[in-house]
Amino acid sequence: FVAAAAPMDDCRIFLTSSGSEAVETALKLARLTHSLKGNPERNEFVGRVNSYHGVAYGGVSVQGLPLNQQGFGPLLDTVHQVSAHDIGEIEELFAQSGSKIAAVITEPVQGAGGVHPPVEGYLTRLRELCDEYGVLLIFDEVITGFGRLGTWFAASHYGVVPDMITFAKGCTSGYLPLGGVVVGDAVLDVIEADPTYIF
Repeated sequence: FVAAAAPMDDCRIFLTSSGSEAVETALKLARLTHSLKGNPERNEFVGRVNSYHGVAYGGVSVQGLPLNQQGFGPLLDTVHQVSAHDIGEIEELFAQSGSKIAAVITEPVQGAGGVHPPVEGYLTRLRELCDEYGVLLIFDEVITGFGRLGTWFAASHYGVVPDMITFAKGCTSGYLPLGGVVVGDAVLDVIEADPTYIF
């Protein structure tokens, strides 16, 4: 059912126990994809100011809420924090470091750091930039997934297809500890290319 509702064709679902675990899985899959393609140097992430991506180390590292990061020691490196509204910052970052970036993770609508919908055209341009520079695009839809914006996923609402979507809360209305990652072709084509590889 989740795969049928997702905006990606022929996607697969990797189930997890929470949104935090879904984010960790998506970040690992992003690095793994580039590593399997022979580009292990692509291990950096881009997050956005005021973003929230859960309570595990990867999610805490990429989120843009400094108070949530204090006291935990060294986090993942390297994570670039960019404006949630100015796409020009990402354009400049990609021009300088695009060959080292594994993925951009973004909430289509920011929730925990204040409710901030995207600036018009922001997500579309972000998709274009990721395609241009070979960067994976992760939508963290733990908050926006499963009908919160009137479509199954915010990706469909905004007409932008990411490479991965993380989900949780909405899939069980919060009654059960269940989450997952919707995984699209940009990742599947790589990790499934070798039938002997086991993730």
